[in-house]
Amino acid sequence: MVMMPVNGDVVALSSGQENRQMRFGSEKYAKFAYSARYAFSIESDERGFVGGAFDSMLAFSDDGIHYRVREANEEVLIAGDVLFSKWSPWPDVLVETWLIPSSPWHVRVHRITTPRPLETAEGGFAIDRRDFDADTLFAAEGTAHAIGAEDFSGIRDLGSTVPREGIVQKAPPNTNLIAARTLVPQLRTSIPSGETVLGCAVIAFRNNPALAEAWPSPPVMPDIEKLVAIRAEGLNVSTMLAPGRIP
Repeated sequence: MVMMPVNGDVVALSSGQENRQMRFGSEKYAKFAYSARYAFSIESDERGFVGGAFDSMLAFSDDGIHYRVREANEEVLIAGDVLFSKWSPWPDVLVETWLIPSSPWHVRVHRITTPRPLETAEGGFAIDRRDFDADTLFAAEGTAHAIGAEDFSGIRDLGSTVPREGIVQKAPPNTNLIAARTLVPQLRTSIPSGETVLGCAVIAFRNNPALAEAWPSPPVMPDIEKLVAIRAEGLNVSTMLAPGRIP
C-alpha cells in the first residue's frame, strides 16, 4: 500500500493484496484504493453490470450483464510511490495498472490488451446520499461528480485512447459498509479488441472551500512509456506469491 493524506482523510492505494477464498474477496482486498473516511462497497448482484457500484474498481463485461474485476495479481511492483500490478479478468485479457498518489487526487492508468471488445466501468469513492434526492449530480463526457450529505466525490478522465462517458451511480442500498445509500461517480466506455489505455484522476473529501481549488485542477495524464520504464525499476511487493515464485 501507498498511504496518502487527503484533507483530514487517509487514502491507501493498494496492489498486492488478494483473497479468492473469502466471500467478496475482491471488494475487501483488491480494490485500487481504500479510505479511512469512505467505506468500500460490496456488490450485490453478479449479473448487475449496469447497476454496479464498482467504487475504486475497474469492471469489465463481455455481455453487458455479468462482469469481472481484479481478483488476483500476476505481478505486483512498487517503484518509489508508484504501484504497478498485472492482472487478468479472463485468461485471454491482460490488464496492467499503475496507481500514482497526487494528493488530494490519485491517478490510475490501465493498459488493457484484449482479443475482443469489452464494456468497462470505473468508479471513484462512494459517498453518503442525502434524503429526498437532494444531492448535486453532474455527469458529462470524461467527468462525473456528486455532492452528497457531507462529501464530494469526483472522477475525471485524463486522456484515454477511447472516450469515456461520466455517470453518477446510485448504488444499490445497503451495499456500503457505512452508508445505507451511496453515490459513486463512474466513467464507462466500450473498448475495442487490441490495446487500450485508460487514465483517470479520482478525488473525494468533505465538501469545503478547498474543493473550489482542487476539483478544477486535476493531475495530468502520465506518459505511458515513462510508466513502463518505472516498472522496470520496481520491487516485488506481492503478499500472495504463487507457489514456486521467488520474491
